[in-house]
Amino acid sequence: MTTPTKKLILVLIAVFISEAAVMALINFFRMPDLVEALLDASVLILVALPILYLQLSKPMVHQYRVAVDARRTAETLLTTSIELSKSLDLKT
Repeated sequence: MTTPTKKLILVLIAVFISEAAVMALINFFRMPDLVEALLDASVLILVALPILYLQLSKPMVHQYRVAVDARRTAETLLTTSIELSKSLDLKT
């Protein structure tokens, strides 16, 4: 399992690689500066932000699933203990 810091570094590397690819395309086609700025911003929005969102939301989804599992376990233990206590003989 990777740490959040390693995940962030990997995301930033992916952003830099994608930005380098866009810059290579811009240089290849000799696009004007305005188009270059728009493409640069769109790479950040279309690539980096969704990846960052997914990476940051993963721990929250995992924590939610763990909480749901813990609640199910607690409910099962409660039901089992109630049924077990019903079967006990009070005189004994």
